[in-house]
Amino acid sequence: MPELVTIFPRRLAGPRAFVCAAALLGAALAGALAALETRASLLHGAPPVERVPANPPWLHTASLTDILADRAARGAGDREGAASLSMATLRRCPTDAGAWARLAYLEREANGMSEDAALYLERSFLSAPFGDAGLRRWRIGFTLENWMAVHPDTRLAAQRSLEAELLTPRGRRWFRGYAEDISNPQGRAAAGAFLSAAPD
Repeated sequence: MPELVTIFPRRLAGPRAFVCAAALLGAALAGALAALETRASLLHGAPPVERVPANPPWLHTASLTDILADRAARGAGDREGAASLSMATLRRCPTDAGAWARLAYLEREANGMSEDAALYLERSFLSAPFGDAGLRRWRIGFTLENWMAVHPDTRLAAQRSLEAELLTPRGRRWFRGYAEDISNPQGRAAAGAFLSAAPD
């Protein structure tokens, strides 16, 4: 994978700052998740996401660079091309959470869940702790499937994102179905714990 220009420092914030930011955003956004998900689905002409795909997340974007990167990552399996296009997006917008998520996926496919893959995923959460429904659910699944290989801050961010998801009936239905298919034992155990604490 091409060398990534340093856009963020290696560690953006300590755990306490990260938790505070995530908690504030969660409180502000949790009540509106269902409405936002429905609105996003209507705007993009797609049904709400019900499963987390193994592939990188589709990103709702008007950017030709992102569209080409998605196609490169999926269709031709051109990881180098998709990574280069994703980094071009990040040079324009260093807080593009979808591009960071795509880089995490591409790096994991090329080299396993390496330190770089974990860092890209962390930056995706830092850039947009919740994101739209597709990105939010994809990152929750990706984190659970790589539970012990990611930074503790990333696990906490995924947990906060999932807690907000589980506030909605649709989110609970989605996650109950998804949790049965988690292959990572630690991630499956974490999912079970989160579900047991979810509202009925």
